[in-house]
Amino acid sequence: MMRDQYNAAVVVLAGGGALRMGGIDKCLLPWGQGTLLSSLLSQISLPVVLNAQPPHERFADFELPVVADYSTGGLGPLAGIEAGLLWARDQGFESVVTLAGDMPTLPAEFFDRLLAAADDQSDIVLVADCQGRVQPILGAWSVDVVPSLSQALKHGARKVRAFTDTQRFRVLPFEFDFININTQADYESLC
Repeated sequence: MMRDQYNAAVVVLAGGGALRMGGIDKCLLPWGQGTLLSSLLSQISLPVVLNAQPPHERFADFELPVVADYSTGGLGPLAGIEAGLLWARDQGFESVVTLAGDMPTLPAEFFDRLLAAADDQSDIVLVADCQGRVQPILGAWSVDVVPSLSQALKHGARKVRAFTDTQRFRVLPFEFDFININTQADYESLC
């Protein structure tokens, strides 16, 4: 990927409570020679910020900026996306790619295709998998959506798709089966 071609950063969302897995940090689960997070990071050549709740010291070995949700109250991934967008805007980036921290693999052309799909007609590009299912956590977001996203969170928005449906968005299909780990059984089936 030509990293200078896009003024973009990556937000890895690792702020969830992982209630179905006993509240662990799923991104820190062992994977290959490292963790799910280290595997994901090895596939990224853009600047990365991690969205996670304190204490942030548990991520010190990754040497990444870590931001907590700006909108408090456990508001879900939409609040994590807001935190990442605010960080990116403050750092001078025009857009972010959002990823889940519990994803072990991405297609090789993922970032180039996703960022190239962003245009003047859309502020958000969401990814669809090989079966046509929209993956609302996977997308490219313009920092221009920050005001409307912050407002939506203040008014009770919690679902990513409920918010994106009110914005200029498009869906980009990939012939790839995106995997994330929601339960212990999911994790064990992949190991």
